[in-house]
Amino acid sequence: RLYRPVDLDQKKALVEDGSGPRLTDVSTIWRQTPKVSGSGHFGGRMAFGPSGHLFVTAGERQQGSPAQDLTKTLGKVVRPNPDGSVPGDNPFVATAGARPEIWSYGHRNPYGLFFDSAGRLWENEMGPEGGDEFNLIAAGGNYGWPNATNGQDYGGGNIPDHTPGDGYVAPLAWWTPVIAPGGMILYSGSLFGAWQ
Repeated sequence: RLYRPVDLDQKKALVEDGSGPRLTDVSTIWRQTPKVSGSGHFGGRMAFGPSGHLFVTAGERQQGSPAQDLTKTLGKVVRPNPDGSVPGDNPFVATAGARPEIWSYGHRNPYGLFFDSAGRLWENEMGPEGGDEFNLIAAGGNYGWPNATNGQDYGGGNIPDHTPGDGYVAPLAWWTPVIAPGGMILYSGSLFGAWQ
């Protein structure tokens, strides 16, 4: 769940006093649908795009198939406005039954998100047993989980690899064995010249 101050001029939603720290005078701007319990695949990274829209990663919460279901926000990158409203140019606004805030789908466990200087959105996510991914996110893109991945189910269950023409956006890079990416940044300094 994402919150914002009810009064944006107030800018004091976090209060710290003798009762301990707490949020006050806030409203919900986005909530993952459906709410599920569990201990993994949360996602939850946020980035503001060049046009001021908010992008949020939502993990599939170890549920698998909801990542392909456009009526749910599990396994998605969503794009609301900062006030929680939905931009009219989101890719699924006119799709019957789809959650209009969805920007891309078919994600497993997305834990990194940033925009580069050209305004491109980059994401990384933890794969299953193998297949951690580095993705360039496109509006409306389906990144394949759980139907295609460059890893396998834990315990050896087969999941098809990404292949040309399979209808899914393949990662630009993947790792097997996994590197377990927990986040990422864009580095543009000069200390590591070979990394430019």
